[in-house]
Amino acid sequence: EFIKEPFIFKFKNTYFYFNPKASRSYNLIISDIPNEKSTHIFLEKLLKNINSGIQFVNVGASIGEFLIVYSKYKNVKYAIGFEPIDECYKSLIISKLINNLENLEIYNVLIGDKDDIVEFFYKPKSPTGSSIKLRENAISLKKQMHKIDTLFERGIIKEEITIMLIDVEGAEYEVILGAKNFINKVKPLIIMEYNQISKKFYKITDILSILGENYKVFRLNKFGKLDEELDNTYNVVFINEALNFPI
Repeated sequence: EFIKEPFIFKFKNTYFYFNPKASRSYNLIISDIPNEKSTHIFLEKLLKNINSGIQFVNVGASIGEFLIVYSKYKNVKYAIGFEPIDECYKSLIISKLINNLENLEIYNVLIGDKDDIVEFFYKPKSPTGSSIKLRENAISLKKQMHKIDTLFERGIIKEEITIMLIDVEGAEYEVILGAKNFINKVKPLIIMEYNQISKKFYKITDILSILGENYKVFRLNKFGKLDEELDNTYNVVFINEALNFPI
């Protein structure tokens, strides 16, 4: 927050725009260090081994640690990001432009279980902790929310092999609930947080009840590999057995 001027930096051989008004959202990547190393390991291996074109959907994209980096991959045919915080959204747009990411579309909206204006709790001192779930030391804002299913019906989200990354600070259940038709049709691989914050609002079984019996859940461990140790998780991965993802 002591940096007052914007600048360009590189993370994972990708250019990023540093927006001083969103400074607390960058953290380690300014020093070319990932904030979530295990997720990067998993995604890099997964994308390396997928030969066909895919769609990468990032709900809660922040300043683009994942969205900007993986939109550059040759097999990412479509990339779609959603970020409700205005200054983070501006950062994403500029990073998209400087990397010439013509396959990437970014929307300044919330994703959830309804198409409506809803209350969003923005935390200026910890923006990555902002959520539709009530937060201490947060500013209440009104923001547009859309369901994934609505965007799928409109053609904004495509019927393609999809990797979906969700980071919405406890509101993951609502995102999945609003994506039932898309999930039933497309059967995306879903990566999302399931940590101490998430566990206050939903259980893994709640998510599985929406996804259906063909989905299996795995822990994404600190080495970027999948296992079934679900008692101690930070991120989890849901995979539909009907699709043969090269994990």
